[in-house]
Amino acid sequence: MSLQAVDIGIVLLYLVGVLAFGIWIGSREKADRKGFFLGGRNFSWLLIGTSLFATNISSVQFVGQSGLA
Repeated sequence: MSLQAVDIGIVLLYLVGVLAFGIWIGSREKADRKGFFLGGRNFSWLLIGTSLFATNISSVQFVGQSGLA
């Protein structure tokens, strides 16, 4: 199986679309570094906890924990 011209075109169109969307969103609002990293101090404890859990969990951890059982 190899990629045809249509497949490559779809992938490139997707990448250009995502890049254009990111540039458009980024140009709408200019924020300083502190506001970016702290999220404007608007995050709840549930959102922060969920983010930390999702960041630290992985398939490797699941496999490792099942090996300890």
